[in-house]
Amino acid sequence: MTMETPTKTSTSTDATIPQVRFSDLTTYLPLRPGEKRVVVLSDVHLHHSRVKSPKILDELDRQFPDERLATITHIVISGDLFEKRLPFDSDDSFLITRWMGSFLRRLKRFGVALIILEGTPSHDHRQSRWFVQINQLAHYDVDVRYYDSLAIEPLFDGGPTVLYVPDEVNHDANKTWKQVMELMRLKGLEKVGFAVMHGMFTFQEPIRTVVSHNEERYHGIVEHLIIIGHHHTHAVNEKIRVPGSFERLRHNEEEHKGHYQFSFLNGAVTDELFIINDRSTVFSTLDAVGQTYVQVLDRLKALSHLPAGSYLRLKLSRRDPAYVSFQQLKDEFPHFHLTHKTIDADDHIAVTDDLIERPLTTALRPDTLPDLLRPRLQGASDPVMAAMERIMAVA
Repeated sequence: MTMETPTKTSTSTDATIPQVRFSDLTTYLPLRPGEKRVVVLSDVHLHHSRVKSPKILDELDRQFPDERLATITHIVISGDLFEKRLPFDSDDSFLITRWMGSFLRRLKRFGVALIILEGTPSHDHRQSRWFVQINQLAHYDVDVRYYDSLAIEPLFDGGPTVLYVPDEVNHDANKTWKQVMELMRLKGLEKVGFAVMHGMFTFQEPIRTVVSHNEERYHGIVEHLIIIGHHHTHAVNEKIRVPGSFERLRHNEEEHKGHYQFSFLNGAVTDELFIINDRSTVFSTLDAVGQTYVQVLDRLKALSHLPAGSYLRLKLSRRDPAYVSFQQLKDEFPHFHLTHKTIDADDHIAVTDDLIERPLTTALRPDTLPDLLRPRLQGASDPVMAAMERIMAVA
């Protein structure tokens, strides 16, 4: 399917933006005079324990062929390129650094700028700096920009300004906001054109916490778009665009995955598009409570068309025959990652740890320690509080 003629998109009131499967993008529209086309990837999570790096890197190469790179001006990675720290001697370390070099060579060929924001410290560990180092050592001379602290810089020469906010600048998002305001004052700015962030807004969190940003504040200082990574589900909230994760990485994330693209032309955002990763890993949960072993077996056989390596999870009660004979089911379907989610058969309440699988985490640093400890010290005696305050002051 050929992409339709570009149309201007409202960035303040739309609840959704157009979506298209990547496999349907058979033609890439050429750039118009003065157009900047920006692609945003987020939460790639290389070196993941379930979805392996070779699969993710192969998919990145598939979705960014040379023909497409020739029609892009900027690629933005809005945090969490990595899942965890890479051992230097690991296969993934070799594979990922080699891919970085190859990707940079192709970006150079087509003049594409690469902008990388540091994500959650416990994921990225500042490993995205490798792009900068490889670029310098190999003399590729690609326009590579890496941000691990608050910054405001133009998207391109003479273009709109971009506010960069990495994850966990502070434990308290109010402190981060004050620092953003001070940075804008120093720059002599009342507004920025765009914001690229990693973290959460209050509309995304189930429980209000101090770590989440207030979206109304950022709506007030950003003229065009606020792009934020960290939450794995694609979403739109007025000016806010959440690309979501590039890959499907766990259960309870069964919605579409992919990446985001927009153009900037004549001072306005146009042609917004969410591009679906149609080869994202399958994670599916089947409610099999109360069913016979044969019924469960037949349901799994009906899914034999799914790709090898798909993750299938069965909701089961401990009383169910399929629970008792679960290992036999696994032996029947060795090409799937088959697991079970145990529930109480009487009231169908889950007793797994799904709700705590992805807790909000904050890095332990001298600046975050007081905010993390004080709520836990409520009710402590005065001498204990005084001693802890002295310890925190030293930290």
